[in-house]
Amino acid sequence: MGIRFQEGVVTQASAVPESGRREALQQVMVDTGSGQLSPALHDTELLPPLRPGDRVLLNTTAGALGLGTGGVHFVHAVLSRQADDKVATANVTTPVTPAAPEAETAVAPESPETPVTSKTSETAVALEMLETPVMLEMSEISGTSETAESPAIPQTPESPETSETPVAPANSAPAATGEPISAPSVAPRQEGHIIKLRYTSLQRAVLAAEEEASPHRRLFAEPGTLEGMPVLIGELHSMLPIAAAWIRATELRRRGRAGGCRIAYVMSDAGALPLAFSRHVRQLSAMGWIAGSVTYGHAYGGDLEAVNKFTALLAARRALKADIAIAAMGPGIVGTGTALGYSGIETGELINAARALGGRPVYIPRVSFADPRERHRGLSHHSLTALTVSAREPALVPLPLLGREQTRRLSRQAAVCRLPERHDVRWVQAARAEDIGQALALYPEPVTTMGRGLAEDYAFFAAVCAAAEEALTLAEERR
Repeated sequence: MGIRFQEGVVTQASAVPESGRREALQQVMVDTGSGQLSPALHDTELLPPLRPGDRVLLNTTAGALGLGTGGVHFVHAVLSRQADDKVATANVTTPVTPAAPEAETAVAPESPETPVTSKTSETAVALEMLETPVMLEMSEISGTSETAESPAIPQTPESPETSETPVAPANSAPAATGEPISAPSVAPRQEGHIIKLRYTSLQRAVLAAEEEASPHRRLFAEPGTLEGMPVLIGELHSMLPIAAAWIRATELRRRGRAGGCRIAYVMSDAGALPLAFSRHVRQLSAMGWIAGSVTYGHAYGGDLEAVNKFTALLAARRALKADIAIAAMGPGIVGTGTALGYSGIETGELINAARALGGRPVYIPRVSFADPRERHRGLSHHSLTALTVSAREPALVPLPLLGREQTRRLSRQAAVCRLPERHDVRWVQAARAEDIGQALALYPEPVTTMGRGLAEDYAFFAAVCAAAEEALTLAEERR
């Protein structure tokens, strides 16, 4: 189903407090031309409050599925505004009460799909949407340039720090052209009943690998295990192409051919939510270097969708038949400069999940001696925090043997945080810069981290390659 859009006219709207404080959601009734009024919710933190007579574009996905929780429509855009002198104040009503929430947003009852039609639109009035700024530590947009987290730079969709121009998403609101508005979908996939981006105007239905209609449902009937599959866990999206390139180059060096090991990419929702935003995933898939992708949580667009990190890892192993899963967020890590306020802390949780499912978590340490920020020099505080605070289970943590002073710093940082007592810290000889360069030459896209390439930040690339090679060795031992 993807996303369903439909136009309508507001007939009733709940009052907005005169104190100037905006309620997060305004409750309205909308005439969609179906013969009955439909309740809808409107986010007044992004757009001005609605008035009777306003023409709006609704996300009707949950309503069409007949879901209980969140089964109302959501206002996605305001297409035209009613003139002030025509607003019928008598239509300002008490709040509309949506369906009572349930314990879960689960699978909706099976029912025939009812086509949604829409009226022709009138002239749209452009409204400036106020985007809430996000404190990004780096853009990591598709693995190109990145922004330091201090000072933080608010990022908006209008000005991503990237050399790649993103393709307009399929879910962007259609312009008012006088033609009927279709119901665009994220992709032509089999219909599902699991909602991602829940309770927003961009919520969409996906077919999760775990749900009843999925061809993979039987794989989740029992808890199952990863059967010892190595899970290569990284914080930054740029680690994905480096790890994949090094695995393929190492296979070529060891066995004279690359591609024997099946790699699956598991993308969390800690960065970009649409997988399509990553040019690296597109390229790796086109080259056959990854066997498929799984997006979980509110991330979407993978070859398979999953509800959480546990089932995502199981889908990588049992549905995609992966020998190695590379688990990392999409482009756009969030950081605040505080000890715990960064989205990469999820890597410790991925260690826990991989271990709980009988996998072999291999952690990619974030190492740099080129980063100007002291907290990211040597072993980044992001890695140290994830390994000591959020990780409750042990992981294999390969550390590259670099120059004497650099290795001494890494060893001192690991000792201070007592990493060897918590994890299997393994010192490995760092790959030569020339060998890493040759591996990356097999991959046609440029790869940078924080705007720095191999020549500027050799230690970062060497640390990724060290972990990738250890994961490959574990996978080959399993086979």
